[in-house]
Amino acid sequence: MGVHARFGFRSLGSVTIGNANVQRDAVIPQGLLPTDFNDDFRPDILFQNLTTRETSVRLLDGSTQIGSAVGLTIPVGWTLAGVADLSRNSSADYILFNPATRQTEVRYAVRGVQSGVAAGPTLPMGQTLAAIEDFDRDGNRDFLSVNAATGATTVQFLNNLIGVIRTAAGPTIPAGFIVTGTADFNRDGFADFVLFNPTTNASQIQYLNGTPAVIGTIAGPAIPAGWTLAGPMLINPDSKPDLLLFNKSLGATSFWVMDGVTFQSSTRGPIAPAGWTLAAPRAQ
Repeated sequence: MGVHARFGFRSLGSVTIGNANVQRDAVIPQGLLPTDFNDDFRPDILFQNLTTRETSVRLLDGSTQIGSAVGLTIPVGWTLAGVADLSRNSSADYILFNPATRQTEVRYAVRGVQSGVAAGPTLPMGQTLAAIEDFDRDGNRDFLSVNAATGATTVQFLNNLIGVIRTAAGPTIPAGFIVTGTADFNRDGFADFVLFNPTTNASQIQYLNGTPAVIGTIAGPAIPAGWTLAGPMLINPDSKPDLLLFNKSLGATSFWVMDGVTFQSSTRGPIAPAGWTLAAPRAQ
């Protein structure tokens, strides 16, 4: 197995990300492209109408919207837990969660349009799906679920057919924090937790190994009042995780370019229409 596959990276060939041409030997972390809906190796965002349950894909070049597309309408009784490329076709799929039955479901998609359906694992009692990530670097995405009351997490390690290979207890989330996503912030090849405290607006990165277990913790930037940390994204072509923020009252998005946990700059992104909210990455 080559170093790219072993460390959860994929070769781009020669493509353009933003305004930069990335050569054949360049690599980017797979975990930073959970919302690439049009197979251009640039992350996109997803808005959802809370009344009609429709979603709308906003295609991005960095932080600039370059197009839009109709997304999946979320079935009644289900919530959109996240998006990830589970079908390995370089296009994001929708992962749904049923709070009543704790069942998950994958709606496979090609460029945002549903192409198939598969049942996913049932989550442990009292837990909800919080992240989809290849924690053990075997090439398959895994499901992380969290108990909001206790902070306990469970990792369901999956095979390519969305079958559970094994289950393990994950790290306990600190009181007051929520998991907003995963990304490799210390560049060791393993995904880390990106945490946010909605009360204090503090952010935190928990460095993980492949178990996953916490091997270190570092404070991230303070999020401005009125904004929530929606999750990590890859905004520019430096392969370092950046952050996406969302202001619910304004419907505004903001992209923070980061160097590790250090803030570098910010730009405004698309604005959600009235009645719509940011759906993915997750806006808690």
